[in-house]
Parts: sequence; C-alpha cells; structure tokens
Amino acid sequence: QIFQDNQNKPQAPAAAAAPSDDSVSVTQDPSGKFVLRIPAALWTIIQQNNGFAGITPTPTPKQNPDGSFSVTLNAADFQTFQDNQSKPAPPAAAAAPAPPADDTSVSVTQDPSGKFVLSIPAALWTIIMQNNGFAGISPAPTPQKNPDGSYTVTLTPADFQTFQDNQSKPQAAAPAAPAPAGAPAGEAPSDDSVSVTQDPSGKFILRIPAALWTIIMQNNGFAGISPAPTPKKNPDGSYTVTLTPADFQTFQDNQSKPQAAAPAAPAPAGAPAGEAPSDDSVSVTQDPSGKFILRIPAALWTIIMQNN
Repeated sequence: QIFQDNQNKPQAPAAAAAPSDDSVSVTQDPSGKFVLRIPAALWTIIQQNNGFAGITPTPTPKQNPDGSFSVTLNAADFQTFQDNQSKPAPPAAAAAPAPPADDTSVSVTQDPSGKFVLSIPAALWTIIMQNNGFAGISPAPTPQKNPDGSYTVTLTPADFQTFQDNQSKPQAAAPAAPAPAGAPAGEAPSDDSVSVTQDPSGKFILRIPAALWTIIMQNNGFAGISPAPTPKKNPDGSYTVTLTPADFQTFQDNQSKPQAAAPAAPAPAGAPAGEAPSDDSVSVTQDPSGKFILRIPAALWTIIMQNN
C-alpha cells in the first residue's frame, strides 16, 4: 500500500541527458509522463519507420527553434514507442532508386540503419573538398573513387546534419588557374590559354582570349551544353563564360576530342595551285590539338628576330 501511495506522489524529473543530434533524449515530468526531445534528422527516420504506430492520437508536434521536436507520452505510449524502435526498420523505400546521375548535385538515400548515403559527382567532390565540406566530421571520409568517377560517403544523422550546415557556409572561391611559366606576377591572363576561376556558388568562370574563342567555336567546344554560351566580347577582345560543374566537365571533355585542323592560309595571289609556300610570307596551319604551326622562310626569320 505504501508503495502504491508513493506512485501517486509527484515524480521528480529525471536528469536530462545532454541533447545529442543522433539520439532521442528522454526526461519525465512531475505527472510521470515522458518528454522526448527528437532531433530533426531522427524525426524523419522515426516517421519513415512508423515509430509512433499504435499511439493514438499520433503525435504531431511543432518544430522547435533548434529544429528538434518535443513529444510527451504517457507510460503506456512510451512503452509502445520503445517497442516500435526495436522492430527491424523496413528497407528505406524512401531511399528507393536514386534518380539518374546528375553531375550538378549530390544524391542522398538512407539505408535501413538510418544512415545517409551520399553519391557525390567528381566535379562536386573537388569543390566540397576545397571548401572543407566535411569539417567537424571525424573521421573525415576518404572514399575510393567509383568506376563512374563519383564518390560514395555514408554518414550518421548527426554527421549528415554537419555536412548540410557546412554547405550553407560561404564557399571559398577557387584560385585562378596559374599563369603560364615565365609570366610576370600580376600579368593579365595569357592570350594562348583559357584562365579558370570559381565563384562562391561553385560555378566555373572562363576567360577565353579572342584567338582561342575562334578555335573553340570552330571545334564545337560547347557541344552538349545547353543553352550554348553567347557572351559579349570584353573590351580586351576576350570572352567570359560561366559554367556549372557539369557543363565545365563537358567543356573539358570536348577539348580532349580530336580538333578539326584549320585550313592552311591561302597562297599568295597569283601563286599556282599547289605551289610551295612563298619565301616572303609566313604560312599558318593548325594541328589537331588546336596549336598553330608557322612555316617561316629563312629571310623572314632574320627580320622577325631583329624586330624582337
């Protein structure tokens, strides 16, 4: 009887465990009910796995300022909740077939244990690593590259939240492509190469000299990129193009394809068809890599060298 009387007395609240983003903290209020503080990442998992099955009415709490949810359960419902958590979680149908590969975004699924599985395209992997996208996650992921060039990373709910928080931080711009060897510090980008920088959003900014722009256009350097870039010419004659990581990868792939050779420079007026290049002019052709080949007669070579 004394024991029963004791149970009717107000209960002292249980000591609260330090809130954690990968576990549910439980306290008990004076009435004996259980108060659950459920982190946002776990709330999603519990909902997917019918963690409140058998509890009526089903809890529908509002989200707390820190993103978590608070649920109050009587002793019987709390027991039901605990029993539900011990049941095997159904295969994450929500993690059902990943969408078609997309080189501009990270695809996320969830395995039966509740962990998040990220498939990260190669171009985005580089950006994420440059911007410390796994800061605060220990040990830091070091996955092997998949056959398609992507990377697969598995994170706990807490680490996945950290990863998401890192992505919302300002991104550091990637350093500009190094200037050609021998170029004085601070010199404008070379006229025989494309300079590449990366803006805070992760997009690539290409500065293409006029001479190279013509070659790139001749060789369909933007094939597969839609819409095709149509930039206006800069005051210095160059062109500036901004590409997503996926489009930049396409651009790079296009440059590695065999280039159409540019037609040889026309023979001087009056020269018979098929005649060897004149000794008083420079003939120019273009090889498959896009480089220009100059054939300079001896007499002109001397003049060119004298005139620097």
